[in-house]
Amino acid sequence: MLLVPRLADSLAGRMEILRLHPLSQAELAGEDCSFLSKLFKASFRAGSSGRRLGMVLAERVVAGGYPSALTRATPRRRMAWYRDYADTLIQRDIRDLARDVVLESGGRVVGVEVKAASTVTSDDFKGLRKLQDAVQERFAAGVVLYDGGSVVPFGSNLYAVPISCLWQTNRCLAVKTSW
Repeated sequence: MLLVPRLADSLAGRMEILRLHPLSQAELAGEDCSFLSKLFKASFRAGSSGRRLGMVLAERVVAGGYPSALTRATPRRRMAWYRDYADTLIQRDIRDLARDVVLESGGRVVGVEVKAASTVTSDDFKGLRKLQDAVQERFAAGVVLYDGGSVVPFGSNLYAVPISCLWQTNRCLAVKTSW
């Protein structure tokens, strides 16, 4: 609606934009949503934390987390909703979506990278190591989220973490142990 020039002008002073964020995978699964707060504590428990998700991960990504899309009866209708949503975002000049995320809380910094593969190598941590070097003692943790089944340490406060840990936090995070 806001893309129609006359309509947007006619609502001047009488409208408000509400930003709706999608539900997290933890919220959709009815699980604890504490991944980010625990990430800042860098309290990962290395070892097996579940199984590969494979097609289930693809289905979760495709389904998304917006209630309006999730209530659509068929995958085709959900796809149409997301296509229209994406078209609206593009028309409003949001073109530069980043894959990597840097978060700061209380002076502490964490980095998150997302990888669709089921394996992770040391090269996948290049950007996180640069972040760690740049912020030094403020660096809390860096993770590469991947479609695997184990939390794997890759150095001081650097971990490969199964993407399923976003909604199954208790399987992946524990009291921090020293290196």
